Amino acid sequence: MQIIWGNWTEAKLNHILKEFSGISEAGSRINFISEKFLNTAYRESTLTGDADTPESLVINLEAVDCFTFIDYVEAMRQSGSFHEFIENLEKVRYNSGKAAFENRNHFFTDWREFNSDCVDDITGHVGLKKTRSITKILNLKTDGTCFLKGIQPKERVIKYIASTDVNHSVIEDLKTGDYAGIS
Repeated sequence: MQIIWGNWTEAKLNHILKEFSGISEAGSRINFISEKFLNTAYRESTLTGDADTPESLVINLEAVDCFTFIDYVEAMRQSGSFHEFIENLEKVRYNSGKAAFENRNHFFTDWREFNSDCVDDITGHVGLKKTRSITKILNLKTDGTCFLKGIQPKERVIKYIASTDVNHSVIEDLKTGDYAGIS
């Protein structure tokens, strides 16, 4: 395991986890934790593994990307201590909870798929008749090669709301704490 604290410390993290322990509503907990990441740098490739390099659990609170931000917030939301945060981070970030490149949630729909015990897909509820579905083969380029070496392509039905259909009523149905994937 590798930890990059940045302006965080284990004591600060435990303090934050204790501070929001009285907040029971998930959206309010997510809002509280997300605020702690304001002014955190965005950086790509903060994790270590790939098809040729074994992956170990990385906690990089100095800089996040879109996935690691959600990983940290969701794992913290479920935790009451630093030890629980580590356990929950492995469960949230990796299919089967085992740190390995091939188990990592590489696609936004992986994150939803492998965390269905704590995440609900509300696309249909929010988009109603504006919700569309498409079947995609993730990780497969048009020339037949993979975007991510070592990750098998997978077919998945994806529900989405086209940007042209996002209006006031769609936005109104989103709640604090909802995670949104945008492409």
